[in-house]
Amino acid sequence: MAAQSGAMVQQLPPAAAVERLNSNLAKLARSPQDVEALLGAGQAALDLGDVQAANGFFTRANSVNPNLGRAKLGLAQVQLGLKQPSEAAANFDAAEALGESIGDRLADRALAYDLTGQQAKAQRDYQAALRANPKDAKAMMRYAVSLGIGGRVAEADKLLEPSLEGGDREAWRFRAFIYAMNGRLGEARNITQSVMPKGLADALDPYMARVSLLTPAQKAAAAHYGDFPANVLRLAVPNERPVQQQAPVQLAVREAQPEPAKADTKRSNNRRDRSDSKATPPPAQTLAQATPPPAIRAQPEPARPALKPPPPPAEDEIEAPRAEPVRIQPARPVVQQALTAPATRNPTLPPPLTPKATPSPAQSSLAAALSQLTVPEAEKAKATPAVDLQALAKTKADKAKAEREAKAKAEKEAKAKAEAEEKKRIKANPSRIWVQIAAGRNVNALAFDMRRFRKSYADEMGDETGWYADWGQTNRLLIGPYRKEEKAKEVAQAIKKAGGDAFVWLSDAGEEVKKIGAE
Repeated sequence: MAAQSGAMVQQLPPAAAVERLNSNLAKLARSPQDVEALLGAGQAALDLGDVQAANGFFTRANSVNPNLGRAKLGLAQVQLGLKQPSEAAANFDAAEALGESIGDRLADRALAYDLTGQQAKAQRDYQAALRANPKDAKAMMRYAVSLGIGGRVAEADKLLEPSLEGGDREAWRFRAFIYAMNGRLGEARNITQSVMPKGLADALDPYMARVSLLTPAQKAAAAHYGDFPANVLRLAVPNERPVQQQAPVQLAVREAQPEPAKADTKRSNNRRDRSDSKATPPPAQTLAQATPPPAIRAQPEPARPALKPPPPPAEDEIEAPRAEPVRIQPARPVVQQALTAPATRNPTLPPPLTPKATPSPAQSSLAAALSQLTVPEAEKAKATPAVDLQALAKTKADKAKAEREAKAKAEKEAKAKAEAEEKKRIKANPSRIWVQIAAGRNVNALAFDMRRFRKSYADEMGDETGWYADWGQTNRLLIGPYRKEEKAKEVAQAIKKAGGDAFVWLSDAGEEVKKIGAE
């Protein structure tokens, strides 16, 4: 059919999957407990991208035979698509225990392990998957995220490089998450600002700033699903390089100590290069005595060729974070009186206000602050009328009763309205018999295809009207409807004999089927 109608004709979903689904549905119509038909229909539905339908078939197969590894494996794939990683991991393991080969699903099981915090297991599966298929880009990117969760950024970057060089937008997104997980917020922000529209990048920023605080399982969910914990924005934003904030205090304390006779010039110069301050660094012996935190001793990553991120996509191509941002006031800095303040203040902070008197620790609490509030005498002198507690209780009870009645009435009306609309929808769209001849996302293109089909299959189609119906992420191109299934089968067979591709489809009651312009 594609050869006859030209490049403008949109291709059907995998014909083999459609044929397998129809064949297994026919078997199930005769024998609803046919396990092989249930498994076949489930896999065909998965191949067509219908996760919910696949879930129903695999669940029924598992109910008929709970010891069937293929049913467990099918359920695991479905549960991964439904964001149920714990159940998916358990079913992957159960399928393997029942003797079912995981085979080409190793990368999927690895993802389930990652999403449940089992990074060691996940990485073993990723390695096995890549040994079997070294060019599996999806497995390679997932493996990179797993390594990033474990802090192995250089190895993760190396795995992402082929996809980054190919301009894969998902690879750039994964790199941003990996950097954010490991406290490299500046680099992560540069990526999101480069590959996303500014508004979406700004909306994502407070989430990326806190991703390093999440558990390994939560980090995986954020990177793969875009899901964050509901309370993530209540967490304090970690400092990108917290060690650098402590350095001035340590220097100020050490300066009072006598200098040794000889300093290590090379180490002093290195420290001067890394510091933004103009203060003279302490002598080498002092630096050796103060053990720096691990964050400042990170090994430099090997040099990599600069990769240019792809241009930002349209606004509707990026999914915003799934939790509502909560604006949190930054905590006020706490001054520890035991430390001597450094001579040079941090230029990014405003100078603190000088209080009239040094407050005691007790006064910093909310209770102490409230205890200092006084009530003016004029307010104390105002008379307070007596409250009739019985009248107040009756008023509250009456109000609560009225609210309950109003709520019940609204729910009843809403239910009646929904039922009426459903009846109207079903009446307007009864179950009907059609012949599907193509599929495509663009309705205007379907209309063009319909006109071409009329010319190519004029004898077979006759003057049937063109229709379309939703089919997941695409649309069905239909002709009909037909009163009898036998007639629809005759038309489908005639189109197939003429070189086309067609099959019979039954719409559900209430399923909307719209007419297209096919003149």
